Amino acid sequence: MNTTGEKNALTKPDTPEISGKKIHSFAMGNLGIQIMMFVPVSYLMIYYTDVIGVSMTVVSLLLLGVRIFDAVNDPIIGTLADRTHSRWGRYRPWLMFGGILVSVFSFLLFACSTNFGSSGKILWMCVFYVLATVCATCVYMAHTAMPGVLTSSSSVRTRIASLRTFYLHIGYIVVGIVMSFMLNAFGKNVKSGYFWCVLLLCVISMPLIFLSGALVKETYVPAVEKIKVPVRTMLKTISHNKYVIIIMIGTFVYGISAYGRLTAVTYYFTYNIGNPGLAGMTVAVTGVAGLFGALIIPKQFLKYFSNRGKAAALSAFLNAACLCALFFLRGDTVIYWVIRALSMVFQSGYCCTVESALPDTADCNEYKTGFRMDGFVGALYSFMMKFGGAVATVLTGFIINAFGYVPNVEQTATSLRAINASAHLLPGAALIISGLAFLLFYDLSIEKRDAMRGEILKKREEE
Repeated sequence: MNTTGEKNALTKPDTPEISGKKIHSFAMGNLGIQIMMFVPVSYLMIYYTDVIGVSMTVVSLLLLGVRIFDAVNDPIIGTLADRTHSRWGRYRPWLMFGGILVSVFSFLLFACSTNFGSSGKILWMCVFYVLATVCATCVYMAHTAMPGVLTSSSSVRTRIASLRTFYLHIGYIVVGIVMSFMLNAFGKNVKSGYFWCVLLLCVISMPLIFLSGALVKETYVPAVEKIKVPVRTMLKTISHNKYVIIIMIGTFVYGISAYGRLTAVTYYFTYNIGNPGLAGMTVAVTGVAGLFGALIIPKQFLKYFSNRGKAAALSAFLNAACLCALFFLRGDTVIYWVIRALSMVFQSGYCCTVESALPDTADCNEYKTGFRMDGFVGALYSFMMKFGGAVATVLTGFIINAFGYVPNVEQTATSLRAINASAHLLPGAALIISGLAFLLFYDLSIEKRDAMRGEILKKREEE
């Protein structure tokens, strides 16, 4: 595989260049990707603390170290992908072959033996978590970057982003149903329940990810010279692109909210409510609500706002209000489930709106500098999300541990309040900060974006 750029044929301006069937086949890959990302985010900590028997402090520090390593690794992988030239294109090989590897390593991550000594358990978790997360980065980066090279049409890019978020929530539903049903079916044999759950989910994910890359082609490829752009130059260029910076700041804070909530909610339903199966079912039910958010919120909000920043901000604020309300409700009541579902509607709309803005920032970069970095921008997006997730995991573990958490016993009232706050109040506060970043600073209007894209296509035709 050659990692230099190569001059490619231009496509016609602002044409879909991809059929509806292929849009769905590509977007469906996000179902498999999110399954592989969602399982460790939601269940890895409680699996290793309560099932395998590693202390929460050690698990929290391991998760922090691995996620920081993986986050730092993101720009490197994004740069390599931007420079890749193969018969499959820039990003497709990373998506197809990374999907196979992430499925294998994710399965092994949840196959740790309780017969191992303490050092053996820690080593097993470290090795396979590093491998699984690096492969997940390859897959997620490629899938995030590819809409920018599949089509030049803004409307089609928005549709792809909506469908990616739609299938993301299908992934939530699949994980929720499988984990809830199988963990309850295995009863006290929790370790076997995790083993067979993760195996089944890996079998579902692998072909979906592979086919999402295999069934499409990269057609909107910019003309670039056969040069390698150093990472330092890319970072310097990005530092002058305020829209990328705003998205990265907002995404980092959103990562704290999303990962913190997913980590804490398993403990919440296990100890505050006394029914671990509800964690999976809540994910499934709210995932259904997320489907509506992906298809409705971006389209409706963009009717009333001239840029994606205000639409993302409104989604974040409404989601935050829902999460803060959940702190005062019990997780086994109807009103809790209704508001949680509403929260997922707004979360879905937020994610879809922000992801659909990534190709716009790549256009802005090409407009100013002459070279395009979809993969690098996608990798930075993944980097900030994971960095926020790393902070969230340690913060959640620290708060729960500091207020008296002890695995597999009845928790004190203080510990239960800390778990509740970690699952609801802290994520809500983070969303308010993320929304403010978009509301106050993201001013890329639709008119400005379209004018910029027209200049880009004009320059390409002159080359």
